[in-house]
Amino acid sequence: MIRSPSFLLALVLLAIPTIRAADSSSDDTLRFAIICDRTGGMRPGVFERAVEKINSLDPEFVMSVGDLIDGYTESPIVWTAQWDELDAIIKNFKAPFHAVVGNHDISNPKMREAWVQRRGATHYAFVRKDVLFLVLDSEDLSGGGFGAGQIAFARNAIAEHANVRWTFVFFHRPLWLQENEGGFNQIADALLGRSYTVFTGHLHHYISAKRRGMDHYVLATSGGDSGMRGEGVGEFDHVTTVTLKPGGRPEILNHAVDGSRTIPPDVLTETYEGRAAALRSGSWLDVAPIMLESGEFSRIEIPVTLRNPEPTPLKVTGVLASQAGIRFEPDTFNTSVLPGQNATVLVVGHVREDDNPVKREKTAVTSQPSPTRDSLRDGSLSAHWLNESAPSIRLMGSYDMQTGAVEVPASRTIRVDWKHRVPLASGPVAFPGSPHTDDWAPELFTTVARPMFIAESWDWHGPQDGAFRFAVQRYGSSLHVLVETTDDKLVTAREAAGLQDRIIVVMQASDIATREEAVVGTKSQHAYCQARESEKGMIAQFALGLPAQGSTFRLNVSWVDVDRPENTKPSVLWWRPPAQPTFGQFSLDD
Repeated sequence: MIRSPSFLLALVLLAIPTIRAADSSSDDTLRFAIICDRTGGMRPGVFERAVEKINSLDPEFVMSVGDLIDGYTESPIVWTAQWDELDAIIKNFKAPFHAVVGNHDISNPKMREAWVQRRGATHYAFVRKDVLFLVLDSEDLSGGGFGAGQIAFARNAIAEHANVRWTFVFFHRPLWLQENEGGFNQIADALLGRSYTVFTGHLHHYISAKRRGMDHYVLATSGGDSGMRGEGVGEFDHVTTVTLKPGGRPEILNHAVDGSRTIPPDVLTETYEGRAAALRSGSWLDVAPIMLESGEFSRIEIPVTLRNPEPTPLKVTGVLASQAGIRFEPDTFNTSVLPGQNATVLVVGHVREDDNPVKREKTAVTSQPSPTRDSLRDGSLSAHWLNESAPSIRLMGSYDMQTGAVEVPASRTIRVDWKHRVPLASGPVAFPGSPHTDDWAPELFTTVARPMFIAESWDWHGPQDGAFRFAVQRYGSSLHVLVETTDDKLVTAREAAGLQDRIIVVMQASDIATREEAVVGTKSQHAYCQARESEKGMIAQFALGLPAQGSTFRLNVSWVDVDRPENTKPSVLWWRPPAQPTFGQFSLDD
């Protein structure tokens, strides 16, 4: 599309930041509301209820802290629909609404242009009742930050309104938490000597902090992705009201979206944020990956490490119920970990004779030919079946916080692996669909319904969304890998580099790594690789050169599952964690 000069001029004028005219109201008491993050895993209906909550509080106007739409798309149809959906919600505000830009809102240059067309400049300032509102664009720099032009704009706005009674600064990312502050330190320098408050979002959990003696807030959510584990760790849906009376300081109060509960502004201060972060992430609990001697076991040793990085004791409790055909010993935790210390407990998993489903399903698929019933010892369990069952160690961690003891569960999946064998093919390996389909017998396949690692996991909804299986064989100096997906929706594109379903095979031998990718229609020129659509999804075959020396290498398989072409961050399902070097080891059969 060729755009006219007048259109481009209009777009430039919209993008110019402004300092809007002052309000001359005679009532000096100022009261406004703030609505929080909506997206990044939006929970339907919450933002709408937040709008109703704000209307019930009757503010003069409403601010935001960004992330108003899902974004991360290059499709005008998609972002237009997202903005239309948002506008249909915010039109229900009884008071004027002021938008703040977030990373989801302008995740690429096209979306930035769309923001300018619909909402105007991404940063601006206005004055209300002798109070300066400075609204900034923390997406100005890649990864977050303010560019030189925006810093100059902010410093100019601050200088032009040197005598206001208060200044409120709004932007999305809490840049003061970054190592270099993304240029915010230069704006903070210009604010020295005046009274101001900063409001941000982005993290989806609440923090109240002090910088240079001034209040800085990270607001939680109004429907955005959240574990919703409570105020003690800063995970709750809320809106915020700010009241500024003549001669006073801002009175800040958080209101739960649902119900009538109010939450104090210091509910989680930076002093306790380290403990809250440990509880939110579950980083205090670690279950190391386990390498087995073979693909079956009757007893497994599970090192469970409890880490306490904080300056106060960590209390750990819990009962380990039997899972996936194994019972745990010990099965009860009730201990404290001293400040700055680690403690490791060796938990032993025993196969339960009275609850061992694999004794009835010894044909569970592994990456080597399945053993027969007769070759299995009584009481053994398939390691692959264990992985697909995804048993976990789940314990409760507790810290003393400013509101009292706060307890949050953490869970770590038990992951095992063993050195896999590559069977020798009886003859040349054909592409499936040719007359030689017997080259890929069913018992060769490993089915992956629960991948060990998923990038962008929020867009994958379990095995019903998609799964894959793969098999390996060697013939001559080549390793043949076959991958087949079962997909609820196969997405293809005209160009190989386009956003579409994609199968990836990575092979690491010594210091040499080989990575091959295939999309439907692939016929690789530099390595034997073909891919086509199948009845269930797609199927691809690769032929990789075996290492010249040694008989051991690492292999990993992944599938990029694109379900929504408008989503530029689809889920990537990996058989083994790419960052776990001991997993995915293969050896050649004699």
